[in-house]
Amino acid sequence: MTRIICLFILATFISTAGISQKYTTALEFNNYIVTINDSLYKYGSAWGTKFVESRTSHNWEELTPHRLKLENFIQKKREELKKLAPFKGSEDLVASMLDFLKMESQMAWKAFAPFEAFDKNTSDDDLKDATDNLMRQTKVENEKLEQLRATQDRYATKNGFSIEKSGW
Repeated sequence: MTRIICLFILATFISTAGISQKYTTALEFNNYIVTINDSLYKYGSAWGTKFVESRTSHNWEELTPHRLKLENFIQKKREELKKLAPFKGSEDLVASMLDFLKMESQMAWKAFAPFEAFDKNTSDDDLKDATDNLMRQTKVENEKLEQLRATQDRYATKNGFSIEKSGW
């Protein structure tokens, strides 16, 4: 029994050690948040590239692995962020990123997944409807991203650094 308890404690320590605070300044914490968004962009771009190919090939099932990678990444980061201790007033920034990740997860399900049910016989109207839905979800994504950027700007101001506007 003692061995099991020791293994549990060790496993808990190892799982939380990977998300321990890897930063010593507010700027480093901000950069950590930015890397999450950068990765979301890369996953979304990979899906988008495959989407363009699928429109020509009508091989829609190839979208599934890209959506699943995105969803797994989102879930991992949501769990990681929820375990973080506040750092130099980061509560609002973390909450904003969690909100953004929630929206990204919903977008993957509401806007990306419907295309996976398509085949060569899918009507142009169905394709148009799904594409229109994707565009609506993209608009919501852009609004949430602006909210995240505003929260990031407030965090930067509060901690005495500035945000490079050419970034995300």
